[in-house]
Amino acid sequence: MLDAAPDLEETKSRLAEAADALRRLSMNGIKPSALRSQWPDVVHRAEEAYGWTAERMRPPRPSPAQITRMDEAIRWLLWLDGEERKIVWARSMGLSWRRIEDLDGRSIRTLQNVFAAALRRILARRSGS
Repeated sequence: MLDAAPDLEETKSRLAEAADALRRLSMNGIKPSALRSQWPDVVHRAEEAYGWTAERMRPPRPSPAQITRMDEAIRWLLWLDGEERKIVWARSMGLSWRRIEDLDGRSIRTLQNVFAAALRRILARRSGS
């Protein structure tokens, strides 16, 4: 699905959307889990009883259309080399430049230049240039 005129901001938002959709996908059943009983867990303290602890809300699962868009956006990463792919995906996942700098070892400015060049490569490939 090629857009009529993709731009850098739209490309960045699609990659961020793909990272969010991947984060919300359920990974149950991917690997075998340990043996377990169908009986409820034994409550040893009152604080563990139902209603005493804060609820954990799972984010909603992505729709089939969002998964399709995620697959398309993740395929764009294959157009990049390994170092560019890691930086673009880290930014799409919401990591700060400071955190990426700590992980990569290069300066923030260098990482931003690599990121911008990688986005331009994706954009050029998407628009057919």
